[in-house]
Amino acid sequence: MEIITTTEMDKTIYSESQIAQNLSKASNLPLPVLGEMSTSITHNTDIIGSSTNISSPKKNMENKKKNLLPIVAVFIFTAALASIIIWVVLNRNTSEIENPVDNKEVIETNITPTEIPLPTPTIAEISKKIKIQVLNATEINGQAATVKAILTKLGFENVAVGNAKISATENSVQVKDASVSAYFESKLATDFPATYTEDLTKTSNYDAVFTIGTDLSGKVATPTAAEE
Repeated sequence: MEIITTTEMDKTIYSESQIAQNLSKASNLPLPVLGEMSTSITHNTDIIGSSTNISSPKKNMENKKKNLLPIVAVFIFTAALASIIIWVVLNRNTSEIENPVDNKEVIETNITPTEIPLPTPTIAEISKKIKIQVLNATEINGQAATVKAILTKLGFENVAVGNAKISATENSVQVKDASVSAYFESKLATDFPATYTEDLTKTSNYDAVFTIGTDLSGKVATPTAAEE
C-alpha cells in the first residue's frame, strides 16, 4: 500500500552533536547509544533520590530515640529513689522487731510508779463496861497484873485477874463477839500478841478471857493489884 503524506513531520532542532554535548559525551556517538546512556543516568538519579528517601526514616528513628532518652532517664532515677526509700523503711522496722525488749526497758525506766497509800482501817469502839478475866498460865508472878494495867489504860475497869488451872506456852484471847476480838487485836498487837478466838459461850460470866502463856517482862505497865 502506498502511504501518502500530506503534512511534513516535525523535526527536532537539536543535532546529534548538540545532544552529545549536553550529555557530556563524545559527539561521534549515535543517538541510540546516547539514548541508552541518558536512560541509565535517569535511573541512577532515581536510585540516588530513592536512597535519600530511605535514609530519611533512619534519621526519624534516631530523633525518636533521642526524645525517649530523657523519659528513660527520669524513670530509672525514680525507680532508684523508690528502692532506697523502701530499703530504709524495711531496715528500720526490722531493727524495732529485733529489739523489742530494749524499747520496753526504756519505757519502763521513764515511768515512775505512783504509790497509792492504803487506807487505814477504822476499828469500831466497844463498850468499856464489858467483863474481862486475865489468867496467868505461867510460873512468873505479877503477869496478870501487868495485862490488867494495860487494859485499864484503855478504859476498861471491870477486869478480874487470877491463875489458870492449866499451864500454857502461848498467849490467847477468847471472846464472844467478833467486834471485841478485832478491837483488842488492833490495840494490843504490841503489848500482848496473842491468838484470838470467838469460842466463849453466850452463858459465860465474862465477855473476854485473856490467858498469859509467855514472859511479858519489859512491858510498860504498873501493876495495880496482886495476883491471886
